[in-house]
Amino acid sequence: MQLYTQVTTNGSWTPMWSVWHPEPDCDNLVNIGYSPCSNQSAPLDLLIVPVGKDDTYYISITAYPNGKPIDDSDFNICTLSLPFDCEPNESLIFEVTARENTELEPDGPPFFGPFCPGEKVSVHMKFTFDGTQTGDDWLMSLIP
Repeated sequence: MQLYTQVTTNGSWTPMWSVWHPEPDCDNLVNIGYSPCSNQSAPLDLLIVPVGKDDTYYISITAYPNGKPIDDSDFNICTLSLPFDCEPNESLIFEVTARENTELEPDGPPFFGPFCPGEKVSVHMKFTFDGTQTGDDWLMSLIP
């Protein structure tokens, strides 16, 4: 199975990203893929890495070091693992379970924002997918 990732920005900066896998846990993250970063992949705006079923992966995003600085911190990240099915899943639940600026929402979690530029948040995503008839196991996209 392969994971396809693409990052787009609202600013003039060029994003650079990589995919990491905890081995065996978050204290030891290992960069995975044929190209370790998006700026070394072809095409440059699409990073494709091999992934395992039911594993956890982390995506690190930064500005290309030889490019323009971040002038607008908004970005979109799209992920896809193949094979995929484009039917909507009604059981999908996103919940922000932690944020750096908890004083802005003292009644959380869950937190609903708005969130500050550059603020670290933890998002819990849950969905039910029955792939018994197709064998598909996928995550279509995540837009922060």
